[in-house]
Amino acid sequence: MMLNVSVNQTLRSYFTINRLKQIVLQNSFFGYNTLMNDPIIKTPAKFSLDGCFFALLLTMLGLLGCQAVVPQNTTQAQPTNTPIDAVVHEIKATKRWRFVYVLKTTMTDDPYWQRVKGAAEQAAQDFGVEVIITGVEQPPIPQYAGEQITLIADLIKEGSIDGLVIGPMDSMRLVPVVDKAIDSGIIVVAQSTPINSDRILTFVGFDNGTAGQLVGSWIIKKLGGQGQVLLLDGPLDQQNSLDRRNAFIEGLKDGEADILDMQSANWLADQAQQITANWLKQFPKIDAIIAANDMMAVGASEAIAQAGRKGIIISGFGGHRPALESIKAGKMSLTIDQMPEVQARLAIQLLIRHLEKNETFPPSIIWSEIRLVTAEN
Repeated sequence: MMLNVSVNQTLRSYFTINRLKQIVLQNSFFGYNTLMNDPIIKTPAKFSLDGCFFALLLTMLGLLGCQAVVPQNTTQAQPTNTPIDAVVHEIKATKRWRFVYVLKTTMTDDPYWQRVKGAAEQAAQDFGVEVIITGVEQPPIPQYAGEQITLIADLIKEGSIDGLVIGPMDSMRLVPVVDKAIDSGIIVVAQSTPINSDRILTFVGFDNGTAGQLVGSWIIKKLGGQGQVLLLDGPLDQQNSLDRRNAFIEGLKDGEADILDMQSANWLADQAQQITANWLKQFPKIDAIIAANDMMAVGASEAIAQAGRKGIIISGFGGHRPALESIKAGKMSLTIDQMPEVQARLAIQLLIRHLEKNETFPPSIIWSEIRLVTAEN
């Protein structure tokens, strides 16, 4: 079935311009196919571009100094994601290597990065290496990427670091400082959010595409094949946020969903609560809210409870304790267990194997065992 996106011309322009901005930021030289095959830009029916509007967008690209390429009869190669199982082989270090794990945030109310922190500490003990855990005590959003860049630059100056694992706040802005670290002899692994560099050892992450499609499909089937849906995004400067949003939309194509609105709450519960409160005033009928992480889902559920609205399905993403408690209480319906502990442990192990045995790895190593968590399981 075709996905039906009911939006007016202004809202359509907003979504398309924002996605276009991401493509521009992430590709200094991109093609027509990159543009028109993007899930947000090419969404069928009411989400199409008219000729005048598209011409305006191309003019904007020209002003941004980007180069558009005339379509060619070639197929662009896509990077292959390697399952984590294919590279899991743990060794203990023969030398006490010194690693720094730069969390996306050190705020204790962020359950994902607190789980990463605990797993990294355990891996250091198990593998016989030193792991210094640090980060910026700010929300994990691109607004604070400058502080994360400064932190990494200071670590490079200090020296005596063998490897870095980084949870990037911004997939693009971190590239120069990451290149500087690599030039100084530091091995770099990205975790959770990709860094747009082909010089890092690898990226260890989660299969956001498959998981997001499962969520979208589960939601639309739960609604009987059609319904009014809202999306709460993470920061659009972070690739994992875009991947989840695009995947939710793909999953919703298993039925006929009217996407009423999509807004970024920057992974934060309080922003999600405020956005949802506004939605509840704006839309008399809402069947489901899909959030790109658990904390935004929890925030949405609080707004719904305060408004006294019933019957709205809420899904999260992460499998963290606050979401599990909300599911048990009947405030949420679904989340995805991201298994951050597996990813954190593997990131450190890969640094060890590279330094000890000079092993190299695929560009992207993905945890692909997806588990939907509902009240039933």
